[in-house]
Amino acid sequence: MFNLSCNAMNRKIFKAEIDFPPWFSQESKEMISMLLVADPEQRITMSEIKRIPWFRKNFTPPVAFSIDETIASPPEPPAKKKKKGKNTAEEDDGVSPRSFNAFQLISSMSSGFDLSSLFEIKRKPKRMFTSKLPAISVKERLETAAREMNMRVKHVKDCKMKLQKRTEGRKGRLSVTAEVFEVAPEVSVVEFCKSSGDTL
Repeated sequence: MFNLSCNAMNRKIFKAEIDFPPWFSQESKEMISMLLVADPEQRITMSEIKRIPWFRKNFTPPVAFSIDETIASPPEPPAKKKKKGKNTAEEDDGVSPRSFNAFQLISSMSSGFDLSSLFEIKRKPKRMFTSKLPAISVKERLETAAREMNMRVKHVKDCKMKLQKRTEGRKGRLSVTAEVFEVAPEVSVVEFCKSSGDTL
């Protein structure tokens, strides 16, 4: 094979012709051949590969985190005395969202000012949006929307939660971490960070 001319080699590559080593099993040869099909419409997909018995041997699908039904609901927060005067929703429920200052807001909303790539080698894809609601209200709405979308919810801390799709997608179960930050009493920032699964 290595004695072929460049033209002959290019023809074999274009036709997806490959010589397998003798120690390759028949099942692995068939799967690789289906991966090398030139026509993308006829090429085997990831979901089809996962159904091949040879591929499933000793295969454990990667899961960024697992949400158990028994811990899907957060524990009851300890009773907290109400202060005299005007109280926010966060004070009543004992929830303290992390604050988001002006510099963080500018850098996160504008890619030109985001310098995190200079310090972080591996960055997970993130999506952010703002809301004119208190952080606790946004958190409650996110949880309601997630359950309506058939997702499991696990509360990590205060206004941070992990969401996981119950069904398998093309790239596995969609797992997302969502956190609500407080910019002002009536302004919040929501950050979504995908851990695994299909693209957001």
